Amino acid sequence: MKKNKQKDWDTVHAKLEREGKFEEFTTSFRDDNLYPVDENYDFLPDKCGYKLFSAFARSVVAVFGPLVNFFVFGLKIKGRENLKKVKETGVVSVSSHFSYLDNLALRQVFACRKRFYVTVAKHNCKRGMGGCVLRAGGILPLSDNLSAIKNLNRAVSTVLERKQVVHFYAERAMWINYAKPRPFKKGAFSYASSNNCPVLPIYFEIKPAKGFFKLIGLKKRVTIHILEPIFPKQELNTKKNTAYLQEKTMRAIIDKYRECFNVDRDNIYDVEPQYYDSLNSDTKLAMSIGRNGKIVDFANSEENRETEKCSK
Repeated sequence: MKKNKQKDWDTVHAKLEREGKFEEFTTSFRDDNLYPVDENYDFLPDKCGYKLFSAFARSVVAVFGPLVNFFVFGLKIKGRENLKKVKETGVVSVSSHFSYLDNLALRQVFACRKRFYVTVAKHNCKRGMGGCVLRAGGILPLSDNLSAIKNLNRAVSTVLERKQVVHFYAERAMWINYAKPRPFKKGAFSYASSNNCPVLPIYFEIKPAKGFFKLIGLKKRVTIHILEPIFPKQELNTKKNTAYLQEKTMRAIIDKYRECFNVDRDNIYDVEPQYYDSLNSDTKLAMSIGRNGKIVDFANSEENRETEKCSK
């Protein structure tokens, strides 16, 4: 793969977007030297030594993380007032995944307000000191092992019962500096629904750096938007609440994207019509969320009929 230059990623992402392949991993990763996530994996270790090391690791991140975020992202955070609305409950937060270091930005959002955990792909759970530090920082790795999945479910419920935060990169894969919100998978919303907890949508606004930040060499500046929390509806069952939370969260984040980039079109994606039949339900949902709260039949909308004409 080419060197990680933004223009290269733009080309890669544009191709995948045209094909509706929003879940594809575009960055390489190694699956060797993995720490096994099986029936014996302890998601929430309770030993004294681990707790001390975890407290130290989290303290270091709390002190130096904002400094890294300032010089790497030029980070700005908006919507902190929305954190007060989830002060007395556990929280499932969701966002896109645009950088190897965006986890530091998310930790700065919650800072000392709530203890932060994040679900990660199993290839992020490594042996050695690096993996040990990540586990101490609160990663909850996914697994193909059924027993491990059951233990993960219990760990997530425990964290939420403690009125803490479990974060999900709900798009599944990382796309470097991709500014659009991609379709969210159902998993995060299923956890929120089954644990009767609100979802806190977080949108990363990624724009070209200007002024001081451009002078110090940044190409992009990032603003985090903490949006209004979305609470499950008590009259709905778990399955229906999962669907409700998923759609409501996608709508909120897509609307914020439209606002930040002044996008005035029903369907924000450039998927070519010949791929419509192969799209999964999550992608169809995201593509159907139009302006002003309406649902759009993207396959038959005037906007996409024009796109289809141009592609012939």
